[in-house]
Amino acid sequence: MERYQTLACQSREPGDAWGLAVDPFPGKEASSHASLPLLGASCGSAVLVWTLDGKPVHELAHPQEVKGLAFSPDHIVTGCGAELWVWDKATGRLVQRVPAHAGGGGVGAVCCVTVCTQRGQMALTGGSDSLAIVWKLGRLAPEKLHILRGHSGAVFDCDLHEPNHRAVTAAWDKTLGVWNVLNGQQLWRLLGHTEWVHCCAIAADGRLVLSGGDDGVLKLWNMEEGACIRTIAGAGNVNGCTFSPDSRWLLSCAGAAVKLWDTSSGVCKRTFSGTQGTLLRCCWIGQSGDRPAQIAVSGDKATCSVRLWPVPPEYCGKVDIKVVKAMDGPFLSLNGHERSVWGLSVSSTAGTIVSGSGDGTVRVWDASGGGGCMLKLEHSNPIYGVVLFGEYIACACGDSNVYLWDATSGRLVKRMQGHGAWVRCVAISPDHTTLLSGGYDWLVVVWNVQTSSTRHRLSGHRGTVWDVAVAPCSSQALSSSSDCTLRQWDLDQGQCLRVFEGHADKVLGCAWSPVPSLPLVASCADDKEIRLWNSQTGAAVGTLKGHKRSINSCRFSADGHWLLSCGADGVLIVWNVEKQVCTDTIVNHQGEVCRCEWSQNMRTIVTSGGQNDPTINVWKTPIKDVEHRPPSSSSSSSS
Repeated sequence: MERYQTLACQSREPGDAWGLAVDPFPGKEASSHASLPLLGASCGSAVLVWTLDGKPVHELAHPQEVKGLAFSPDHIVTGCGAELWVWDKATGRLVQRVPAHAGGGGVGAVCCVTVCTQRGQMALTGGSDSLAIVWKLGRLAPEKLHILRGHSGAVFDCDLHEPNHRAVTAAWDKTLGVWNVLNGQQLWRLLGHTEWVHCCAIAADGRLVLSGGDDGVLKLWNMEEGACIRTIAGAGNVNGCTFSPDSRWLLSCAGAAVKLWDTSSGVCKRTFSGTQGTLLRCCWIGQSGDRPAQIAVSGDKATCSVRLWPVPPEYCGKVDIKVVKAMDGPFLSLNGHERSVWGLSVSSTAGTIVSGSGDGTVRVWDASGGGGCMLKLEHSNPIYGVVLFGEYIACACGDSNVYLWDATSGRLVKRMQGHGAWVRCVAISPDHTTLLSGGYDWLVVVWNVQTSSTRHRLSGHRGTVWDVAVAPCSSQALSSSSDCTLRQWDLDQGQCLRVFEGHADKVLGCAWSPVPSLPLVASCADDKEIRLWNSQTGAAVGTLKGHKRSINSCRFSADGHWLLSCGADGVLIVWNVEKQVCTDTIVNHQGEVCRCEWSQNMRTIVTSGGQNDPTINVWKTPIKDVEHRPPSSSSSSSS
């Protein structure tokens, strides 16, 4: 039996603990416990708050049962009856009471509460009135932004993902809803459960949704496409579920046990038991400094406590990959972004680095002068791709636009409109005359850089376009898509020349060898494989295997002899293209590696991290005698 810590719910009137939350904003409150994150749980009509070392902080009394709670930077938000209650996190003083849901669903009309974990300025509630409500949080009373209508029964659980502006709700009507929180529109109605859906969670990168309910299964969903990608049997009547911070593992609680599952295989890896009664909610508390990762669960009246289990070391981000030759650590780390860094572009010598993040900012770094941030460009939506060319920076933005900035002054040159949904990637032609972008509208848009006008809108993909790359001749391009294909385009005629098929899952990245004498293109995918293709014949010439999870990005070196790849397993791999073997690996980022780039002189490699480690790291190349390998005259840098 696993050893666990017990936090007793010693309230005046013990009850079911449907509310459980860990504070994602430690240190924001001005209390004596500011150095430690807080953990809160409802217990009947009370909410109890502790530090993670078990010290009581607050007992927040309510007149009715509390079924949901969440932390914001300065407050604790609880659902009491049909109202939303807001408490000062430092003092435990009640600040606001705001009417929320209409009631009529038994004791406590507010069934669930969540607050976005990026800025803490948005909340979501679900109620027994079949509605979900999006709230704006601030110094004043919470303000209703949108009422989400679509369920036909009580909304039992909800989750928010601010970078993607998405919300998920789980309901009595056996469905889940996926919503755009900017306009309140329902994007998907997820069907598949055969009984009540009690719980839901969104993965940190916003790609996956997890759900569980009374039908005894967990379901994994692709949030972008609204499709069920895996059903996991044997979970029991699931009351609570969540992802690990790196999304590699799933947690579910049912009956008196908590189960830990492998996300990629759906196999149960560990069962935590030893409690009495029925467990209702669970959460994963990430590792921080010397404090180990923990699993927290709350239960019904019979449990009357919160249990904390340490997460076994093998589930705390260890990467299961054979390290051929691990490189030394980075000689420079650039810090400042608050969310995943999906956009990365470097100058020829890597003296200037441009990064774009889910936090809505683009930063220009002086890598040759110590790593200071020279320029910060702010957007109101996430940035998914950037490219630096000449005096300009192009950005792929989550508001469906491409932005063109002056890289020196920070002046906005042009807002380029041509997509109908989020723009996911950008790339520039080697001659700097043509810009490409791809997005969630399944399109590749070809732009004239000089006029900022649209040359072509290339259609053919049947899913999100994740990456684009331009050929060294500047007249052809590649695009990779969720439809499992790679497409080759004629940019002059605006026609598809070839479709590369062979991947078994979403193709997330693509690259074109910058050396005309080496007619190769590469693609990387969710199926954990990199494929090499002949760009003149379309023939498959090799498959590179080594990553253990999705591969986000791949890039050729300037001489075409080497390939970089990075992925959700936290690993960067250097491949010898001719021999098709792994020669070096980097295991350094704490979690997912989103992007990788070479410098033009091949002496430097740059990587960017995900949700748990949004840094940009600069590395010395592991390639020997790089000085004797002159780079080609043609290269392109993409998102």
